[in-house]
Amino acid sequence: MELAEFLEKSMVIKPTQRASAEELLQLPIFSGCKARAGELDTYPFAVSKQHLIRAEDKVEQAELDDPLSYACSLEELYELWRMSGGDVLAELEKWGLVRGSIPICDLPLVSLPSGEVYKQYQDNVLGASQTIYPISPALIVKRLAHVEPEVFYPLIETKSRLSQGMQNMAELPTVIKERNIEYQLHRIKLFKALLYAYPATVDTIRREAMLDVPPLLRRYVWAALLNIKGDIDDHYNKIDKNQSLGAIDRQIDVDIPRCHQYKHFLSSPTGHNKLRRILKAWVIDHPDLTYWQGLDSLAAPFLVLHSGNEPLAYASLKEFVRKYVNNFFLQDNSAVMTEYLCVFCTLVMFHDPELALHLQNMGFIPELYAIPWFLTMFTHVFPLQKIFYLWDTMLLGNSSFPMFLGAAILIQVRETLLSYEFNECILLFSDMPDVDIDQVIKEAMAMYQITPMTLTYRRHSYYQQENELLPPKVAVGGAKYSYNFTKTFLAEHVDSFPHMPALKEDACARIFIQDLAKLLRYQESVANKGLPRNSYVVLVDIRSSEVFSVGHVPDSINIPISAELISRDGQPTSPQVQMLLQHRRRRESLTVVVGPNQAATQKFCKMLTSLHFLHVAIAHGGSSALSQAGMLCATL
Repeated sequence: MELAEFLEKSMVIKPTQRASAEELLQLPIFSGCKARAGELDTYPFAVSKQHLIRAEDKVEQAELDDPLSYACSLEELYELWRMSGGDVLAELEKWGLVRGSIPICDLPLVSLPSGEVYKQYQDNVLGASQTIYPISPALIVKRLAHVEPEVFYPLIETKSRLSQGMQNMAELPTVIKERNIEYQLHRIKLFKALLYAYPATVDTIRREAMLDVPPLLRRYVWAALLNIKGDIDDHYNKIDKNQSLGAIDRQIDVDIPRCHQYKHFLSSPTGHNKLRRILKAWVIDHPDLTYWQGLDSLAAPFLVLHSGNEPLAYASLKEFVRKYVNNFFLQDNSAVMTEYLCVFCTLVMFHDPELALHLQNMGFIPELYAIPWFLTMFTHVFPLQKIFYLWDTMLLGNSSFPMFLGAAILIQVRETLLSYEFNECILLFSDMPDVDIDQVIKEAMAMYQITPMTLTYRRHSYYQQENELLPPKVAVGGAKYSYNFTKTFLAEHVDSFPHMPALKEDACARIFIQDLAKLLRYQESVANKGLPRNSYVVLVDIRSSEVFSVGHVPDSINIPISAELISRDGQPTSPQVQMLLQHRRRRESLTVVVGPNQAATQKFCKMLTSLHFLHVAIAHGGSSALSQAGMLCATL
């Protein structure tokens, strides 16, 4: 009987007559599995009906005759109206609510340090009014008259969610997609449905966010990607944001008036007060860390998105800082920043050795230009609109993804950098050069997907226990091999990884033997299945021929360290060298060098990078680590 009652109420065809989830939970069949106190508020941003589901008090006929007003919230209707060409200022002028005035009359008589302003006269137009001024929906109705009602109720489990026309639109630059009302309607309704079902739909949210994120729901999508949960309002409200922080208070007061003041909200007294409270809350909530200039820039995007919800803005900032700038705000963060910039250098060397060597030879090191990039995750050097695009993708990657964005910026201006000397490079980056953000994101994604994860390993990084949102995908034989390492795995091998300054002296990035073994096994499985073997891993063993014959990795190339690679007339000195040179410029190839000792391996890697070999890495631990892993076999 209980099951029959449940099916009867939940299987109603008409959505307006179907019982809601809350009503179904009250049925006797669920009496033995009531949610614990506070459990339903675990994901507060996603279960709020006020933002994420339509009103339930509409009449049925409206659903058929006018799905636009039936299925869209007031916030969505306003966004669609604005995209259709609606102009609030023009409407206010039409009703006589905005009048021109002599500019000098707008200057304040008194400006207080608190931000309060007293003008020469009070304009009654600025006062509150209970009068309602209607705005015609004709613009929206005209633009969306051809849209099918099914668009307003997407089936989130179906594979294809966009028509052919919308799929073509999805390939266009982000700026164009954000101005297309039909496309945004599709994306808004889809993400709204996905967010309402969060966290069950988290994988689908991530997958769809790889395409793009609708600006209207960006704040909720980011919260989902950052895994915001718990009673965030209670946590934020319990922090005493009025307590004095001494010198930190003074530094915050200096930084806030300089933080993205081109944004009206951030330049207003209200924006200043909200930003000050969020920054002080973070400092108080993290007694082991301190405030550094740049934290205000990190908080700005979240405050702009959550201008009416400080607790959610703070919770987003807190999780973001923990994941992407972990330990950057220590009292002494020199070791953290040095390690980060060192790994960044090896990443640039891995993907563009010609550019990396040019910058290295003239002494243009990342400390001269990249610290503001990574300390503020580019918020100090890009306007917020570009930051929104960058972070839409960055939040899908692991804690090392910002390095790929930095490398992509360098690669986009590589021709300019290769033609510049030191002083010209300093001038170029004194103000961030104009770069194509869409192209930066595409290049960063391309590099990220062909880079083994352990190449960007850092001791001070934050690693999730579970798989990252967007693990690297390494191209092997035309296929995509997804893999990842959890916090547990890295903790087990952290002791074997070199400390500074040994890491700083590395000519190339290092790859864990476990990482290498996974790639080799997958490459072998691809070959066994008869798929085209476009070899990804090229293993170069630089030990002597005699030692190589005793034990080596199958299919590896033996080029002793004593051998010359190129003759004086520019020709390869052996068939093995000829085979290796075939992979010099191939983006899908990874060259891993195995040597008898660290010095010899570093020397050989430097020789390869001087020849502008792409994707050169050192097998961490060398031949002894391969032997311990049981990967060596003798020549028959």
